[in-house]
Amino acid sequence: DHVEYVQEIKCDSIAVLNENPVTVGMHKEPAEGEVPEFRFSFVKGDYTTDPASLASNPNVVRINYEVLPHLADDSQIAFEFDKEGLADIVYFDEATQTFVFLKRLKRIEVTIKATDGSNVKTTIKIMGK
Repeated sequence: DHVEYVQEIKCDSIAVLNENPVTVGMHKEPAEGEVPEFRFSFVKGDYTTDPASLASNPNVVRINYEVLPHLADDSQIAFEFDKEGLADIVYFDEATQTFVFLKRLKRIEVTIKATDGSNVKTTIKIMGK
């Protein structure tokens, strides 16, 4: 019985989901071994993790990723990042799989990891400028 494992996770863009949703590509092509970075236009404000503040915060980012091959038996992924260390900078909404940025000019590093046992992962950086 052959199991098709995830071989690659690609991430070429992020989506900023505010009033005017926009897709943002890489800030610049990363050098060999460097982590790709995505920057979006942060809407200034005094944001907290209070539910009302989160609901009105326009700095919501979804990572656009692709799990390859498409026929992998288990294409589920998990997002890994320093939740405690970044608690005052970003809030991760489990239900919508989005990152809500609370602070401007703060960079977060996120690893997208396959959960099928293949140990395939890719890491990106995101920053609101």
